[in-house]
Amino acid sequence: MSRLSEKALFITLFGVALGGCVTPLSETLWVSLQGTPVPQSFVNELSVRCLKQMDPTEKDPLALERCLLQSGVLQASSFYEITPYLVEATATRLNADTPVMVDDATRLDSVEHQGRTLRLNHTIIDDVVEDINVAHFRRMVPDLVKQNTCFAPPMTVLMENDVVFQYSYIDAEGKPITEFSITLSDCQ
Repeated sequence: MSRLSEKALFITLFGVALGGCVTPLSETLWVSLQGTPVPQSFVNELSVRCLKQMDPTEKDPLALERCLLQSGVLQASSFYEITPYLVEATATRLNADTPVMVDDATRLDSVEHQGRTLRLNHTIIDDVVEDINVAHFRRMVPDLVKQNTCFAPPMTVLMENDVVFQYSYIDAEGKPITEFSITLSDCQ
């Protein structure tokens, strides 16, 4: 599928997901792209602004929904369906800053995505696997990462929508150290 048709599909899916705008706006619960509730009064004001920006002769029934989405607001009931696109957007955003040091010894090299899976690839920059106490590393690092993942609101919202965070670690020579996943059930 070409990027253009993927974007068209993305807009269509958002349009279908937001199709509830045909009903009165006050009957719908709204959230931001981060999953936080959005007051109905804000959605009403935003809708008025969107309608003012639209061409009055426009016949697109999803124009209002697209405008709301571009402003970062969508129906709460649509959040699950768009989560794979949020995972893709998260990977794209994080990759824009990679490689980046996450602490004195660890570099985030890249982020991959597939459906509801976000894979974060790390390198321990100053050590080789032969010099690392791998058993200790495998016991300690997942718990530390879990604490950071489970209590970061953007990650929690994704996990609540069945996103799996996969972490991989390699040594300075590219040899594997460990891999592990974190899901919402790990945070409870």
